[in-house]
Amino acid sequence: MVTAEFIKQELFSLADEEKRQFLPYFFKTGEGQYGYGDKFIGVVVPKQRALVKYHKSLDISQIELLLNDEYHECRATGLFFLVEQMKEAKRDEAAQRTIYDFYIANHQRINNWDLVDL
Repeated sequence: MVTAEFIKQELFSLADEEKRQFLPYFFKTGEGQYGYGDKFIGVVVPKQRALVKYHKSLDISQIELLLNDEYHECRATGLFFLVEQMKEAKRDEAAQRTIYDFYIANHQRINNWDLVDL
């Protein structure tokens, strides 16, 4: 079974130092800015999406761990997994409701515009 820790390790293996330095500026993480305190690994969205597509599924308990991670890319990748689960649940209202309730219960960690857009 794939775990949140495994996904996090995969993200670190995809890190780009130049992006890691740029992303805090782009997402306004300075004191008093809307993304204050966010930390970045340096992984671009296409690589995060490819990682999710490769693994296809992640247990919701593991997604919750990613959403509670200190790194922005872990939270984003967790949301990408959630989006994929919602696509799979397109004809299952109970499954959609479970995903929706999970999202609402964890919304406090969805703290930046790009995460909300997912």
